[in-house]
Amino acid sequence: MNARVAIADVAMFPERLLDLRIAQLGIDSFENTQASAERQATMMGRLARYGFDAHAAFLSSKCRGLNCDSRACPAACHVASRLHRAEIILAESELFRHGGEDVHFFTVVPSAWRVAHDKLDAFEPKVVAGLVTRALRSRDAVASFNVELVLCREDDETYWAPHVHGIAKGRRRITIFNSLRDLSTESLTYRPVVVRTVPSQEVPITLNYATKRVDELKVRYFDQEMKPRWRHVPLSGRDQATIDAWRCDRLADAMHFRIGFKRNGRFLVRT
Repeated sequence: MNARVAIADVAMFPERLLDLRIAQLGIDSFENTQASAERQATMMGRLARYGFDAHAAFLSSKCRGLNCDSRACPAACHVASRLHRAEIILAESELFRHGGEDVHFFTVVPSAWRVAHDKLDAFEPKVVAGLVTRALRSRDAVASFNVELVLCREDDETYWAPHVHGIAKGRRRITIFNSLRDLSTESLTYRPVVVRTVPSQEVPITLNYATKRVDELKVRYFDQEMKPRWRHVPLSGRDQATIDAWRCDRLADAMHFRIGFKRNGRFLVRT
């Protein structure tokens, strides 16, 4: 694994160059600047409509439009989020694809850390990240992961549940699975831990998936055989505005965490 990898200043890239660099990695669904700007405008109107005027004003004061600073702008900013994801994908793809070791994608749902529907402000991503870090840390392990929130509804209970997606190398797949399994309780409706090996050429695509922001409501139901399933539906306007406001209080990189390496200026370096 490379000891040091440069981080491209993607905010300075012409739009077509960034699209080309991302496409060369096999990613054909990366959001463009225009789509990010449109989602941003929609979000700002929604924040104001549901009484989050102060958050909308704060975001407006921080955001620099299409040249937004991905490290200084709030996580709610779609332009900053896009640039931050591009930085991660370009730099970490190079970091993880070299060295000859297997790379593993992992998902874990730390069920003990879910919060009530009306208690979103009580959730801190770094707490869940600390649990994942302690579970995965070892001398040779390196990992990159995102902590996101999904709104879930089971019967009469609605809650925000943390979902962690990332990649790791330096440890065997079964070791990663066993380490993460202790963070979750068994569930009848989903597998709380998933770990699978990904080919080197799929590392950028996997990073693209792991860093995506997926805002949705998962509703539990039972199929014709009475097996529990999840139905995925869009968030209500108020719930979407609520989580957008929550992200306004955090920086764009506050949901992303690393193990075994860190950012040092314009480089990623081993620790």
